[in-house]
Amino acid sequence: MGTKNFLEIIKKLKLNIKFFKANSGYIFKPSKGTIKLDCKLSSNKNPYIKTQKKVFKLIKKYRKFNLSLFSLIFLQVESPLRRKDFFIKKVCIHAKNKKKIQVGNIKNFRDYSWAPEVAKSIYYLSKCSSQDMILSSGIGINGREILKIAYKQNKLNYKKYFKIDKKFIRKNEEVILIGNQNNSKILTKKFGFKFNTYGSRLVKKMYKQT
Repeated sequence: MGTKNFLEIIKKLKLNIKFFKANSGYIFKPSKGTIKLDCKLSSNKNPYIKTQKKVFKLIKKYRKFNLSLFSLIFLQVESPLRRKDFFIKKVCIHAKNKKKIQVGNIKNFRDYSWAPEVAKSIYYLSKCSSQDMILSSGIGINGREILKIAYKQNKLNYKKYFKIDKKFIRKNEEVILIGNQNNSKILTKKFGFKFNTYGSRLVKKMYKQT
């Protein structure tokens, strides 16, 4: 309803502005582990995902009124400003303090991007015409590798410092959820932009800045 209210006001007052709506890559059903805009929408019944799917369709609907509307679709966006209970930051804090950590499923691959680079990609996208775009690194890394890299920064063997706790395992999760590397190709062509901080480089950066 919040998004619809904004769109109605923009439409009614004929405001000459650009409207950006953040959305989640979880609204898509991956094809061979990767998502792009022509993927089918997820059938997941999670209330958050259901709501975001509705908003995604709503943006498309209102764009027909010649409004400048953007759906910005993100996967995991990482920053040292994250709360301490988010996975990578949590792992880095425990690794720095030489503490053991309880984790969930560490086999799943996810696409992590660095917040300052994501902000830069949005800036460049704002210079483009109204559209939907998935903004992510296009590179996957799993939980086990994140543990290994983080604890290695403190010269520790990660295998001695983690324990699987079932309460952290989410049901019906996709094993692989990564953005297709061509999703933001237009930004590379027009502005020379590309994501540089992902995978092991991102984990090491988070470790240093946590």
